[in-house]
Amino acid sequence: MSIEYGYILEVQFKSKEPELFFVERVSEEGLQLHTREGDPVFLSAEDNDIAEVVIVFIPEKPDYASIHSIQVGSWVKVYFKTNQEVLYGKILKTGSTLEIESNDVKYYIPVQYGLPKDIEKIERSVPPRIQREAVVELP
Repeated sequence: MSIEYGYILEVQFKSKEPELFFVERVSEEGLQLHTREGDPVFLSAEDNDIAEVVIVFIPEKPDYASIHSIQVGSWVKVYFKTNQEVLYGKILKTGSTLEIESNDVKYYIPVQYGLPKDIEKIERSVPPRIQREAVVELP
């Protein structure tokens, strides 16, 4: 069985008590996890201290969008790590890849194993029309 984004794992170590982790990203190098306290932890597949990894929870819908309550038609902001650029767009498709439309251009973000390394976060936003209506011009 493969490990995917959103799973909860119990990692049993040789040198310390077992710990629970949330799977943030899966890569060839290993697993980017979060502890119960939210602290990031990276576990390498080569780690000799790992005795066993047990999947203790698989979300009913284990895709990124469902876990973060992002549906088709939702508006999102995508924040990139490499620069201060923010992609603002509408979700057209969810699943293992998010399809986002912004200014008549479609972007495809693979999320089956977590966010790509160059993306800091994706957060829900409001449609542009609602944002404009919220701006009040003062005399």
